[in-house]
This record gives sequence, C-alpha cells and structure tokens, in this order.
Amino acid sequence: MSLSLQPTALSVLLAVLVMAAGVWMSRTACKRNHRPLTFKLELLRLVILGAICFLLFQPEWVVTSAPQEKPKVSILEDRSGSMETQDVEITPQHVVTRTAYAQELIKGNSTESLKDTHVVESAAFGSPPPPESPDSAMACTDLAKPLEDAMQS
Repeated sequence: MSLSLQPTALSVLLAVLVMAAGVWMSRTACKRNHRPLTFKLELLRLVILGAICFLLFQPEWVVTSAPQEKPKVSILEDRSGSMETQDVEITPQHVVTRTAYAQELIKGNSTESLKDTHVVESAAFGSPPPPESPDSAMACTDLAKPLEDAMQS
C-alpha cells in the first residue's frame, strides 16, 4: 500500500500562493496580538490550510494485489442475419461476408498468445429470423444479453 499524489503545475502554484498568504496573515495576526491563544489559533489555521493544499494534489492510497485466478476473455460470435452481409474487404478484389471473416479469426491463431495468461472461451449468440417472416427486414441483434451472460458466467 502506498500513497499516490498527482500534483499539477497549477495545483503546486496554487498551494504555494495559499500557504504564503496564510503564513503572512498568521504572522501579521501574531504581531498585532501577543497572547498565546492567538499563536495557537494561527497555528491551527496553518495546519488546516496545509491540509487543504495537500488535498489539491489528489492523494489516494494505492493497493496492488495479484489476481487469484487468470482473467477471462470471452469471444462472442454473432450468428444473426446481419453477419451474412458481404462487406469485409480483405483486398480490393476480395470481399467476404462477416461470418466468413469471423470464422477465419476464430479458427486462426489470433487467441493462441492469450491462452498462456488468460482463460479463453467462445460463445455464439443470435440467430437469423426465417427469410419469409415479416421481421426479417427489421431484425436486429441484442448485444446486451450476450454481454450480460458472459459477465455472469
């Protein structure tokens, strides 16, 4: 556990100006009134000003802990009708469907480097509506549900 501060040039300048003004005001007050209580109150004022200036540096306790288990990477494959759109341009002469491109990525070695440090899992979601249904033109994919399911598992 360590204390982290994030001072900026503006916060340092502001802290120096505020503390200088506070010291000047305390010194003036102590010169005017020589009672011990005045000195104690002015000391309290400087402590409070110092605490406020310290807060300008955005202090926070940083706790670093090692994970107990490997992080999980979920590969979600969309199987809805929109994946049959032929708009993935490999080269200007070679255009493939989104499904073909996704299958190529899943079968390839794109996740092999992750398997050493992560738990990799695959899941499919969505299914195209029948072409003769009235909803086929307005079909959409619910992306929230598969993401929520992946978070829950």
